[in-house]
Amino acid sequence: MKFGDKIFEARRKLGLSRKELADRANLAPRTIAYYELEGKLPARPLGPLAEVCRAGGMELRQEGTLLRCGGQLRPGDYVIP
Repeated sequence: MKFGDKIFEARRKLGLSRKELADRANLAPRTIAYYELEGKLPARPLGPLAEVCRAGGMELRQEGTLLRCGGQLRPGDYVIP
């Protein structure tokens, strides 16, 4: 599964709109759309987005130019500290 597909899947399982996920990850909604639709790795650090995914039971790790996604998202409400 592509990076963008994983982000889309995680967002939908959390029941979040792009804007809601962007707000939680301190990103612009268009950035979330770019990740989902283009499936490309972002140029900036993934910290905030990775925290949302990790809180839901998914793992994100970067290996060179690849981003590895794994796990299954658990339902629930998540807050980034």
